[in-house]
Amino acid sequence: MHRGAGGSISADAVLWGEKRNQARTAKPEVLQAIDRGDAVCVDAALIGDEADALAGEQVRRIGEETIDPRKDNGTLERGNVGTGNEPEKAAKEHPAPMMQVRSQRSYVPAFPRSHVFALLFATACAHAGRVEPAPVFPMPDTPVEAALIPLPDLTVPPPREVLDAIPALATMTLREKAGQLVMPWFSGEYWSADADPMVAALRLVREEGVGGFVVGLGGSAYDLAAKFNALQRASKLPLFIAADLESGPASRIRMATAFPGNMALGASGREQDAYDTGAIIAMEGRAAGINFVFAPVVDVNNNPANPIINTRSYGEDAARVGDLGAAFIHGLREHGMLATAKHFPGHGDTGTDSHLALPVIMAGRARLDSVELVPFRIATRAGVDAVMSAHIAMPGITGGSDLPATLSPMVLDTLLRQDVGFGGLIVTDALNMGAIVNKYGAAQAAVLALKAGADILLMPTDPHAAIDAVVEAVERGEVSEARLDSSVERIVDAKARTGLFRQRLVDLDAIAGIVGIRAHQDLAQQIAQRSLVLVKDSLGIVPLVGERRRRALVISYGDETNETVGAVFAATLKAGG
Repeated sequence: MHRGAGGSISADAVLWGEKRNQARTAKPEVLQAIDRGDAVCVDAALIGDEADALAGEQVRRIGEETIDPRKDNGTLERGNVGTGNEPEKAAKEHPAPMMQVRSQRSYVPAFPRSHVFALLFATACAHAGRVEPAPVFPMPDTPVEAALIPLPDLTVPPPREVLDAIPALATMTLREKAGQLVMPWFSGEYWSADADPMVAALRLVREEGVGGFVVGLGGSAYDLAAKFNALQRASKLPLFIAADLESGPASRIRMATAFPGNMALGASGREQDAYDTGAIIAMEGRAAGINFVFAPVVDVNNNPANPIINTRSYGEDAARVGDLGAAFIHGLREHGMLATAKHFPGHGDTGTDSHLALPVIMAGRARLDSVELVPFRIATRAGVDAVMSAHIAMPGITGGSDLPATLSPMVLDTLLRQDVGFGGLIVTDALNMGAIVNKYGAAQAAVLALKAGADILLMPTDPHAAIDAVVEAVERGEVSEARLDSSVERIVDAKARTGLFRQRLVDLDAIAGIVGIRAHQDLAQQIAQRSLVLVKDSLGIVPLVGERRRRALVISYGDETNETVGAVFAATLKAGG
């Protein structure tokens, strides 16, 4: 995206030209059980990555939604931003005029911070002592009002004019209705206007009338917003633009704010931190054009051999998982972002990656009621907008069937709609995952998911075939048009509540005042420090500083492409004497 001629600045040059900030050696104050400030601080971006990518590039990339916020008349309070200081004092000493976190409810930890010791650290320190690159373009000394995007509060009923903007289903053709259910994958990388992938995406919008896109990892906020605006302009109805932002905007948007993952938030146990994480994800995501977040993960981590959930979970205590998830949901929704609880009815007790094959959970209804369903019931009471299904078989509740939960009426309709009482959007997990495509084709999976109770068909292997299949199923009477209409009604209602029928485009000039700003980075750092937990120290060797210094073996665990993981930790130990 370029801004004019002569003296114009390329957003690509601004955001892609800067190298990732490197944390310099520092001695941050330790906020957990460690005595000295010589403890490690690790870039939160290195620890908060969700493990969602073992089935190829497409599955690895699940993206974000584009939405333009409308005017909100609510009061935005900056006092309770969860800095760990007294709210009023923090607001005075560290004003953040471009960060408007609506903290109408106060989240206080439900139990004291754990002081259990171990040489195992749930490390999550964001951008500690980062070295700022030289600015590519001058930034104003004072906040720019244009950067303050008013965000709709999804926790309150929308005004009458919002509901009046919803189109009548009678004006939509059968194919237009079917198209609204489908959300294909969409790369987050930069594309020129005539690039083949962009042309294909525009064709899906204009010819098939898809309901939205799931965006993958890649571009800067400018790249994403410009691309989303182009798609929104081309669409008859506004689009959902969705993303997996479980560990913060930086998981999909370059140079945005990175937060530690859910397990780190579970380590601190502070609901305020979960709320603030959701709030900033909402603000930065909305600024880039995202309006639908596939988070939080509310699976209970009750199987240590789980290859796909593990650190994406808040922990093994079902009630705490639910409470932290609810705080995260409130942070998202109060700042204009649709929230999704996943993966129903619970993906925590699996030893198989559903990206590759179909996991089977043998638990019966009594166990589900006491463990897996607890966080989903709490999320439903918190007003979560959507629930994402899990590609897992649960023969204990489906009468011995190996049908994936995503395709099972017993799971989505009987268990989720009727028993849990959830009335919002049901979103399938990606339909191109191995647990589905190994047995079902694009057409069959789409129809079975719709019959089971799903509203949104996420990432089908062939979007055209999925739409054709839904249309044909209605025409031959396999699926009633009333059933299709109920899903479309929920979809357009959610789009209206997020303001898309009033304003679907985002302001590119406002991005730099919201995405990745210092106030957000600083808050992420504080949240990360609070999540540093010493689990066990049976030999009493911590702290590893001063006279008690010994030889220490530091083992850093991370993705093989992450060559810097553990570097700050080791450097901090050395600096500690």
